Amino acid sequence: MKKIIINVAKTLYSVIRAVKNCGNDKFLQLDNLTKKDLCVLGNGPSLNHNLINNIDFITSRVSICVNDFISSDFFYTIKPSYYLLLDPAYWRHDSISEYIEIRNSIFNRLNQNVDWCLTIIIPSIGKKELDWESIFDQNKNLKVAFINTTPISGYECVRHFLYKYQFGMPHAQNVLVAALFIGINLGFKNIFLLGADHSWHEELFVNNDNVACMKDRHFYDNGEVKGVPFPMYHDSSEIPKLHIIFDAFAKMFEGYHYIENYANYRGVQIYNASNKSYIDAFKRCAI
Repeated sequence: MKKIIINVAKTLYSVIRAVKNCGNDKFLQLDNLTKKDLCVLGNGPSLNHNLINNIDFITSRVSICVNDFISSDFFYTIKPSYYLLLDPAYWRHDSISEYIEIRNSIFNRLNQNVDWCLTIIIPSIGKKELDWESIFDQNKNLKVAFINTTPISGYECVRHFLYKYQFGMPHAQNVLVAALFIGINLGFKNIFLLGADHSWHEELFVNNDNVACMKDRHFYDNGEVKGVPFPMYHDSSEIPKLHIIFDAFAKMFEGYHYIENYANYRGVQIYNASNKSYIDAFKRCAI
């Protein structure tokens, strides 16, 4: 009975939020899907293995990259079709100066160096935060699409209906949850996930001041990565305690099971092709 009550409450709350946000922009639809495979590229260290050994596999498919992927020269080798910037630090007008500097660097490189068609995907809640039309008006190859990131939970049948018609998505505790969701709704039938190590717990430590710190490693890092207070992209002075961090990890891994259920509903197969990964929701494969 308790489970039923919780699911009913979650479903009703999700429907209310979905209706409230029903005016948000929808996903782009692919009119002529000539390639049915998508590579979702995370920024975990294991991606280096794939970039060295499987670059032809990646470049022969449509790809979506996330966050600071453009920091690597492989961005220009792969020429992704989609670039997802989910974290509020990439679009909030009141982000701290350090994050504004990072995103301005990303925007400048996109404007100056992208010579192929690239869709930059931003949450709808960031649509009015910045003047996106003027930011990317220097490069005709760039266009911006907005997605509805309203978290939807509750009964599966209701969730899947709301997901399909773009009223929201599973709680995107990690950007790859959103990237996989986008791939499903764009119509790809086979999605290969790479660089999704999700091994941050291996890099966690608590310093002498009882501050939880982490070494956030990426495939594009040069040199030693220093441990910093968790999380790196937090825009306040409050540092979460360890139990809060692990609770966030639990929500993240749960989100992938929501994605897998939705993929099955839409007839989509997701393969976790990461050389190293703690995600247990998707079928594993080696490429």
